Order: sequence, then C-alpha cells, then structure tokens
Amino acid sequence: MKSRINERGHTMLEIISILGFLGAFSAGIVHVVSTMYDKYKVSRVSQQIEEIRKSISNRYMAAGSFVGLTISGLIKDGAVPADMAAGDNELRHAFMGGVSVRGYFNRYTVTFSNLPLEACVELAMINWTMGDSSDLINLKINGHTYRWPAAPGAGARLLPLQLSDVSNECVGDDNEIMWNFQ
Repeated sequence: MKSRINERGHTMLEIISILGFLGAFSAGIVHVVSTMYDKYKVSRVSQQIEEIRKSISNRYMAAGSFVGLTISGLIKDGAVPADMAAGDNELRHAFMGGVSVRGYFNRYTVTFSNLPLEACVELAMINWTMGDSSDLINLKINGHTYRWPAAPGAGARLLPLQLSDVSNECVGDDNEIMWNFQ
C-alpha cells in the first residue's frame, strides 16, 4: 500500500523558478517603458524648438527687430511651452538641459544644451524649409556651423544636413545645437 503524504505549498525550486520568471518579465516591462519614454522625450524636444520658433517669429517679426527678446519676456507672455519654463528666467528642454534665446536686430538664436545623442540627431535632421524661403539662417552643432548652399561662406558644411554629417557631429550625451533664425 502506498501512503499518501499531504503535500502543502511549493518546493523551493518552484518558488525560485516563479521569482525568476517574474523578475525577467518585470525587467522587460521596465525596458519597454523606458524606451517609450525616451522616444517621447525626443519627440517632445523636437516639438519644443518648433513651438519656440513659431512663437518668436509671430511676436517679433511685425516689429522688424528681435532686440529685447528675453527668456523672462517669453515666459511672461506665455510664448514658450509651459513644460519648458523652469522659473521666471530659465528654460529647460525635455531632457532637462538648458535653453538660451538671444535677440539681435534682424535675427535671433535658440540654443539647446546637454542633448543626448538620439535627441541631437533628431533635432539636427529637422527638415526646415530650404533656401531663401527659410527663416533658418544656419545651424551650429557642437561648434560647427552649417549654412544653406547659396549663403556667403557656406563652404563644405551645407544644409540640409545629411545623416553622415549628423553622425559625425552628434557624439556622446552632451551635445549642443544652436539655430540662427531671421
């Protein structure tokens, strides 16, 4: 006769297997969510430069000059995306790097600092309207300026940027892009 032993609970091996499966599943979920969030931030930082450009152009173009353009004025007027304002006189992009804006007589610059590699590539590849009909004068990535082919002093670094140019310029996770608009 076989005796029946009343089995209660799970063996240690079963518990370890279940915990291992749950750990692997959780790590996969965290990776997917993290990747999706990074893609959202890259998309958001692209939208931020577009929104700033449109806002500044709409507000100052009629005046014929960008002199007097300040971050505090843009924030006060609600001319920048709300998620960029980091106080009364400071802007931050989606990756929490600094944003500076400077106005001149007939042009203005917007600079995004501390950009990770993926965001740098995405921002550098924005397809601005080309040539004379564009309000983009030039683009500077980590100190190297790119101009439209017809621009004085255009040289070898030309807009629109090619992926090969961008991959040479955007390196690491501390990049800076400056747009010079008119």
